Order: sequence, then C-alpha cells, then structure tokens
Amino acid sequence: MRTISETAPFTRRLPPQAARESERNLLERLLALRFGSLPATVSIRLAQAESCQLEIWAQRMLQADSLEQVFTDA
Repeated sequence: MRTISETAPFTRRLPPQAARESERNLLERLLALRFGSLPATVSIRLAQAESCQLEIWAQRMLQADSLEQVFTDA
C-alpha cells in the first residue's frame, strides 16, 4: 500500500522528512479534534513513527471509539 506522501501531489514535492512531518502534524491535529487533548506519550509516538505507521493510525482513527484503539497493536 502506498502512503499519502507517495500519492498526494503536495507532498511528492517535499523532501521525505518534511512530508512525514506534514503527515504527523495533520494526524496529531485530527486525533486531538476527535479525542481531545493528547498525552505527551502520543506526541512522542507520532514523532518517532514512519509514514507507513502514520497511515495505519490514520485509518484506525476513522473507526476507533477511543485513542487507545488507534494505537493498539493488533
């Protein structure tokens, strides 16, 4: 599966690190909107994640009832 940064025109022009940072920032904002204030541990996990992991969490967020469900390793 290709990640957002591989398919979205605006991120294809960015260096890989900048594209990942853009994805991380977007996911962090969406998680906060959906689940409220995020614990520091979530911000750390997001900062350390690769694009493919950010994509997985973004997809989980759409169906999760809690923040914990987004980050549960299944």
